[in-house]
Amino acid sequence: MATIERKPLPPPDSKPVRITEADRAEIMAQADDVISYYVNGPGSYFESGTQKPLAGELGRSTLQT
Repeated sequence: MATIERKPLPPPDSKPVRITEADRAEIMAQADDVISYYVNGPGSYFESGTQKPLAGELGRSTLQT
């Protein structure tokens, strides 16, 4: 029996957006800014001022190295 492929439905009133190679630099810069905020910037600290541990430092990481 053949496997049936399943895909979720798109959100209502959504239209596909084409992302070109020219958009790549801007998207990558935005992604780098977000990652930097959470890894090295203000988002990497608790309100008390101590730095938050990375996922691998918690001892419960599912990432394979």
